[in-house]
Amino acid sequence: IGDIAFVKPDNLDRVVRHYSAKNFYPGRFAAGYMPPHPSFYVRREFYQAYGLYKLDYKIAADYELLIRFLFTRKLRFVYIPQVMVYMRTGGVSNQSFESRYILNKEIIKACAENGIQTNMFRLSLKYFNKIFEYIVPQLNPGKKYSG
Repeated sequence: IGDIAFVKPDNLDRVVRHYSAKNFYPGRFAAGYMPPHPSFYVRREFYQAYGLYKLDYKIAADYELLIRFLFTRKLRFVYIPQVMVYMRTGGVSNQSFESRYILNKEIIKACAENGIQTNMFRLSLKYFNKIFEYIVPQLNPGKKYSG
């Protein structure tokens, strides 16, 4: 796993958010944190052994898969300290308050299915920490992160 950088949809050189996996460990799933899933690479044999994305999730299928692989199945992972993916801002999970609510309900479901206790209050605390993901790019406006 590595880091990802979010860019403006109309200016792909403008990084607006840096999402790092540096401080991730599987115990953070209960608080609503996961490593940036676009930077998660795993061998095909693990999908064959532990399953694919569960299609009954509308938004959090990636979250459930990462819990299953990294927490439940305890796959070892290595953090690579570089931006591995540049992606545009937006996405289903950030469209509205309702989509965030659905996301957090699905995170609670994913945690429960994999033996992790959490609740909506605990998950809501993650939004305060997300502020710091926006500060780093603002300190270096227009900086293109190398990867």
